This record gives sequence, C-alpha cells and structure tokens, in this order.
Amino acid sequence: TLPTGLSFSTSTGQITGTPATLLAATTFTVTATDQATPTAQTSSKTFSLTVNPPALNTTQAVASTTLSANTAATPFTPVTASGGFGTVSYALSGATLPTGLNFSTTTGQITGTPTTLLAATTFTVTATDQATPTAQTSSKTFSLTVIAASLTTVQAVASTTLSANTAATPFTPV
Repeated sequence: TLPTGLSFSTSTGQITGTPATLLAATTFTVTATDQATPTAQTSSKTFSLTVNPPALNTTQAVASTTLSANTAATPFTPVTASGGFGTVSYALSGATLPTGLNFSTTTGQITGTPTTLLAATTFTVTATDQATPTAQTSSKTFSLTVIAASLTTVQAVASTTLSANTAATPFTPV
C-alpha cells in the first residue's frame, strides 16, 4: 500500500500527492493492461519507493544571554528546530541551570527567576524527532550568565538640620 497522502492513477500510472508517513524501501509492481480482444495483454515492472523524514535542523536563536539574579527572566528559546518527523522534543546538557530556572523539553523554552549566580556557561540544546527506525537529532549551543542584581539606592532624606546637644530623631538618609 502506498503511504498515506500518495495516490496511484489507474488511467495514467502516475503517483501523486504528499506522503504523510515514512516508508522503508518497498518494492511495488505496476502492471499495464491493454484492451486487446479476445485476450488482453499485460506487462509488469517493479520499482522501489522510500519515504524519508525531512531533515531535522536546529538554529541558534539566542547566542548568549545575561540574566539578573532574583529578577524574573523574560522567557526565551535559545535553540529552535525545524523539519524532522512527528513531535520534536528537546534536551539540555552541558551544565545545570541555576536554581529557579526551568527548561521545557516540549518547547525548548527557558523560564523562571534565577536565584543563584552563574558564570558564563555553555549549554547544548538537542532536538530529537520521532523518525523510525532511527530518530534524528540536531544540536546547537548557547551561553548563559546570571549576575547579581544591580544595587539601587533611593534618597529618603535630602537634607536635615540637627541642633547641638539635642538627641536626633533617628533617620535613614539613603
């Protein structure tokens, strides 16, 4: 049987369509029959058909990023995938994400709020499809750094006047 999405025309012998399923090398026989009478003539030939998955490719969408500790990260997808067959899953390797960050194996997205610092570290994202008998994989890297949150100050008291020999009311100028 032809893979789903392909059809065979009995009047032209042409195969058309877009295959939606994979097919290991399979031999098909095409038989042509004329309308000769009293006995029709036939002739047959075979051909082999293979349907391979489209190539799985990854693209580095974010080469490097720097996040601040204790600040929610804008969700980002450092490596994207295209092609392949079936559902694509993602894996992260090379190091462990800082506490508070999460990696989605279904989307490849990183989300969360890092609570620990991380020196510039290279991670590898590997995408894997569902091609059979052998799944395809493709990988790319990205760099992640988590720095201390910026120290900010606010002036609470611009100026004050104290009197000599009088206890000051406690205040915090900054």
